[in-house]
Amino acid sequence: MSCIKVTEVHYYYPNGIRRIAGRGGESCTGVVDKSTVLKYPCIPGITYNLRVESQLLEILGNHPRNIGSKGLTDDGLHLE
Repeated sequence: MSCIKVTEVHYYYPNGIRRIAGRGGESCTGVVDKSTVLKYPCIPGITYNLRVESQLLEILGNHPRNIGSKGLTDDGLHLE
């Protein structure tokens, strides 16, 4: 007999989100404006992966082939 855990996730809109653009395994992406999206956790409060991603983007720095970070806030990771 296998043990299956089901987690039901309801979409939510953090401050400033106009619409949801996509969803990954643990994160959603919402459109803020023409040049900014917000990557935020599908389940509020689970921000570990976003904090790590923010640190990696900071280490990589600016490059034409890398997505640009506009900073990490309580809502999520703002990206160019």
